[in-house]
Amino acid sequence: MGEVSEMRKFEKGKRKGTIMGKRIVLIAIMLVMTVLVVTGCADDQYVKAVKNSSLDMAPNIKIGQAFDKFFPDGEWKSLETKDHKHVVQFDGSCQLNNVDAHMIIQFLIHNDGSFETYAMTINGISQNPFDMSIYLMHILTGN
Repeated sequence: MGEVSEMRKFEKGKRKGTIMGKRIVLIAIMLVMTVLVVTGCADDQYVKAVKNSSLDMAPNIKIGQAFDKFFPDGEWKSLETKDHKHVVQFDGSCQLNNVDAHMIIQFLIHNDGSFETYAMTINGISQNPFDMSIYLMHILTGN
């Protein structure tokens, strides 16, 4: 009888250890996922600079807010060119003249922190500087 009760104690302790081990693993997974989500979603300094700035054509409108309104699925990322220049790229889908369109807009970051619109494609077609200005004004102001 003593052996059976010792076995039961051993089995209970084993189950407690297994449950505790599962809890520790679950907590560790949750911590790792939290770190990945927080750091993976954070914008870097160049993306933040562009999103929090405005263009001369619409000085009271923040680029990030206007792009968020205009593009339902936009994504920002920072790139470094082979010659070590920083480029912020925006990639999103929108409606232009009631037609689905996909735009990629790049901003070149200068050493002093200023930036300029560097390139724009619509459905894979490069836009000239004049057309880029028209589209940017439309994105920023809705007109």
